[in-house]
Amino acid sequence: MSRLGLNIPVHFWANAGKSATCSFPVRSGMTRFAAPSAVIVAAIFQLLAIYAAPAIRLPLVFAALAAPLAALLLSRAIRRHRLLKIAVANMWQGLASYDSEGRLVLYNAQFCAMLGLSPEKVRRARTHRDIIDLSVRAGSYDGLSADDVWRQDATVIALRQTALAYIDLPGNRTLAESHVPTADGGWVRTYADVTGRRRVEARIIHMARHDALTDLPNRALFRERLELALEGGSDRARPVALLFLDLDRFKEVNDTRGHAVGDRLLVMVAERLRRAVRETDTVARLGGDEFAIIQTEVEEASQTRELAERLIALVSDPYDIDDASVSVGASIGITVAPADGAGVDELLRSADVALYRAKSAGRGAYCFFAANAEKPGDRRGIAAERRQAAE
Repeated sequence: MSRLGLNIPVHFWANAGKSATCSFPVRSGMTRFAAPSAVIVAAIFQLLAIYAAPAIRLPLVFAALAAPLAALLLSRAIRRHRLLKIAVANMWQGLASYDSEGRLVLYNAQFCAMLGLSPEKVRRARTHRDIIDLSVRAGSYDGLSADDVWRQDATVIALRQTALAYIDLPGNRTLAESHVPTADGGWVRTYADVTGRRRVEARIIHMARHDALTDLPNRALFRERLELALEGGSDRARPVALLFLDLDRFKEVNDTRGHAVGDRLLVMVAERLRRAVRETDTVARLGGDEFAIIQTEVEEASQTRELAERLIALVSDPYDIDDASVSVGASIGITVAPADGAGVDELLRSADVALYRAKSAGRGAYCFFAANAEKPGDRRGIAAERRQAAE
């Protein structure tokens, strides 16, 4: 007795029963066994039909018994497909799925919109490489060629591990791209627009490293910049100058005119200091009315003297605040690396000593650090510097 028709439908039903493109909540304990049970019952009915009616041997017997079960399994598969389509279409994330050969299997409209790709062109795309070509032409990879992006992506895919990357898009937009490998050798990519989050993170980082009032680098960032300047200076064998600047008569203004006027004055002083230096230099607010300037690429000591004189003159010019003229001065202490020290803390102490000497000599003075004049109140060399500044 022939049984050639038996294996084909059972194999088909088994695959249909096991195929699940996405997971769904199970409503009852019996539901999870519905598909496997249907396959087993179908196989039993086939055997009974064939052995009970050996004389007929007609496919109609099999078809009559198989049709209801096949319809049930097919309807379940269609329902799963529709639910998957609805879920993917209504995701807030962009999604693209690829098989083990890199062929595009599934994507949604958000994927096209986020990457700025034409839905018509994506529909004609066949592979992951096609999507990369379209994305590069859309300007999604900041000047990288399609070959460069493909080599980077091939490395990520070969690792068979989850990965997260950020894509900078035109218009200062940023996408987070999540890569998840699948069991069949393919992978799934999801995309989320994180432009707002990245801006907030950048703002938080900026606030942690900058003064809230003047937006100048704060003490922490100033120290980092000084460390970098010292490392660069030692490599190039060029000195780095550190200038501590303290405002004269600021407390008087703050006490008589109020803290609001004092804050506005600090902002205006910071702007003048910022304009007085080069882009390679750093102006920082250390706190209160204390500022610091890192002067790099110093070839001659006269460059630092000229900068100190210019800063004192700029700060001393009157400020127009609320239709009233406000005047302050500046005292500056200067230390130079590596002559006065190679370490950050050592230079900070030297600059502080030099500033103390400048303020002890009176207002509107600048003073270079000298190891033989470290004692507080020692004014050697300051008078000459004051005369030089006056000239």
